[in-house]
Amino acid sequence: MLRPSEIRVGILCATHEVERNSLHVAMAMAGLAEHNVEIKHIRGNRHVALGVLFFAEYTEVDCVLVVTSEPLDVEVRKTLLELQMQWNMPLDYIGPSQEHIRMALESLVEMVQLQSEMAADVPAERVATAKPRKDSVN
Repeated sequence: MLRPSEIRVGILCATHEVERNSLHVAMAMAGLAEHNVEIKHIRGNRHVALGVLFFAEYTEVDCVLVVTSEPLDVEVRKTLLELQMQWNMPLDYIGPSQEHIRMALESLVEMVQLQSEMAADVPAERVATAKPRKDSVN
């Protein structure tokens, strides 16, 4: 099973309310290694889904956390759920408080560990036919 320090996390900040120090404290509390965390900033919620897609498509992260100060509208949440399913990648979105970020990161770590554990139990004949995460989207 993966240790938290081995998990690669993408953090998409759609708010300027979160301080970089708060992110680092929350990451440390969740057991993440700073060199395995990639943080990107965007302006507001308009491009959250596209930012998550960029993480999935152009990086090797195991999960993505969206930090936003405004609630995501229904269409964006629906798109995020679809992306999560298409890319087989845990995803969460949360407000900018350090405590919420820590809790969300811990939850994402648990999901990545569960995914890793279950993937390790897949019989060899199924692994050979399984597509890598990046090849699973048309």
